[in-house]
Amino acid sequence: MSKIPFLLVCVGFLAACTDGGTPSTGHMLRPDGTPGERPFVDETRNNNKNVTNMIVTNKSQAITAVTRGLSGYTGPKDSTKYEDVAELAVQIASGTATEPNFSDETVWKPALYVVSPLLYKKCAGNGDIAGCIKAWRTEYETIAAQRLNTMLENFDVIDISDASFQSTANTELKFTVDKDGNIDSISVGDTEYVRDGMGNIFTNGNKKLEYVTGAPRDDKLKLSYSDFGMYYIIENGKTDRGIPFAGGYGSRKINDITKIKTDVRFTGNAVGVVYGADSSMNLRDGTATLVFNKDKATLTADFSNWYDVTVTKDSSGTTDIEFKKSPNEAFDFKPNLETPGSAAMNVGYYGPAGTPTEATGTVTYRETDGISMDMAFGVK
Repeated sequence: MSKIPFLLVCVGFLAACTDGGTPSTGHMLRPDGTPGERPFVDETRNNNKNVTNMIVTNKSQAITAVTRGLSGYTGPKDSTKYEDVAELAVQIASGTATEPNFSDETVWKPALYVVSPLLYKKCAGNGDIAGCIKAWRTEYETIAAQRLNTMLENFDVIDISDASFQSTANTELKFTVDKDGNIDSISVGDTEYVRDGMGNIFTNGNKKLEYVTGAPRDDKLKLSYSDFGMYYIIENGKTDRGIPFAGGYGSRKINDITKIKTDVRFTGNAVGVVYGADSSMNLRDGTATLVFNKDKATLTADFSNWYDVTVTKDSSGTTDIEFKKSPNEAFDFKPNLETPGSAAMNVGYYGPAGTPTEATGTVTYRETDGISMDMAFGVK
């Protein structure tokens, strides 16, 4: 699939992502600003959001979305080509479709319609289809941004089994889905936990795993291609200390972030745990800011019940950590401010077309004879 222009991606996220891409009424906007038809509701997607807010779309879901999106459409179509319709719809919404894409009217005409019936009405009979689409996107910029967000969410096929998360305990987490696209299991290393119902609890024998995302569905932080949080192992009614994790889709990961020439600033949330030999404390109300430039990445994480933490990792891999303004000198978990222990930070950058729109990562801190701290963060 062709790359999506950076400007349009940013417009789409700024205009739509904070509320899932639709106005507060739950309807798409008509050109005059009034609510239009109610968008398609994917129950599988809603079930998956009880685990993660990441986009999870298999071929079956995309084909179903096309089928629903063509309600009221009377033009040429071929149901065996609905996967192609879904792919082209994303390209049309992103402005990357070109004239060769418009050779099969059983694909491009339905694709125009699922992006917007208004777009279909305006451009289906136009001799310069690509030019007509460009003009429509310019005229209805806000609607085009909303529709791009909807296309990426519902029509862009992306397999959750491609996603991988690394934890601060050096374990790898991976999901599987059933034929309908529902997340049905999670593996931690070689151990598989099967999902209980449609919640965020997974079971293996007498053990349970609770997956707690740091960007829940009711949170303002909307991550599409990555996730972070804490997982808990529960056995015989006892819950182990939480283990932070972070990661995302390999197909949406930007491996060479140094190609970005300007500084990039991300904001979001942080979660974590601080612990000693016999006890631990979850870190609360974490906010995170990540600033990247070609020489280093700097993370600032602030918590309501612990120290504010600043971690810097330069291009050579050297990682420094600093603790500031303890809000409460009474708690037991005090870092050594004069001689801090060792720190490590790993960050992954993700986006829909090689452009970083979000990032997740982990931080670990260890003192030889003192405390330890594990953290995960997600920012956009």
